[in-house]
Amino acid sequence: MNHLPIIAPTETELFFDSSALLFADISSVDVPHQINAHWHPQGQLIYASSGRLNVTTSGSVVMVPSQFAIWIPPCIKHSVTANTPVDYCSLFVDPVASKDLPQHSQLLHITTLFKELTRTAACKEYGNVDGAVSRLNSVIFDQLQQLRPARVALPLPSMQRLQKLVSHYMNNPADKVDLTYWSRQLSMGSRTLTRTFRQETGMSISLWLQHLKVLKAIELLELGETVKYAAYEVGYQQPSAFIAMFKRVTGQTPVEYLSGQ
Repeated sequence: MNHLPIIAPTETELFFDSSALLFADISSVDVPHQINAHWHPQGQLIYASSGRLNVTTSGSVVMVPSQFAIWIPPCIKHSVTANTPVDYCSLFVDPVASKDLPQHSQLLHITTLFKELTRTAACKEYGNVDGAVSRLNSVIFDQLQQLRPARVALPLPSMQRLQKLVSHYMNNPADKVDLTYWSRQLSMGSRTLTRTFRQETGMSISLWLQHLKVLKAIELLELGETVKYAAYEVGYQQPSAFIAMFKRVTGQTPVEYLSGQ
């Protein structure tokens, strides 16, 4: 992604009060961009209010849709790429408090309540109320500890040729996999394609596509769409087949997943 404009990493020491539990910041970028590899002494949670982020950490690239966030422990090098305009929130957590959170990078399912709390914390006027920031930060930290780890993740390949395949299915999740077509498009033998994709993502193409379908379906369901509609949008004519696939990937039915059971 070297063709994308480069944005300097946030220098947290410029604004992070060492006595504070956490600090929230909202950014809005109206062009595709990239933040080069860097690290913070604080832990960091990143999520997009709109748009989608690709986060590279520990040698892996993970897509972070708007219904998820990624937790990055202190001192872990990471980079962030957005291929479309995006609004995103960064929540920086005190290094000591971060010890009570996962010690490895992790994709988390975030709630509407958590989003509203962090957006309120990022509002500078909120700090004018005596003691309000400290109380709000405590509530946010409690909510952060309760966020559910995502059972579905979408690692992305770093090889540029494979990114063409990935981009197509992200925009067309209902399409079926045609290895003959993609082998020709990418100038790779079908065995080489499947082997390389697994090496790059840790998944077969078919399993990767199932994870993509689940993420897209979750997005639709959280917008209030029906299971039948979500199933059709990701390529399933029968809701029962979609529900079975969803449960294989997440361990839960769509209704159970959304209710947090």
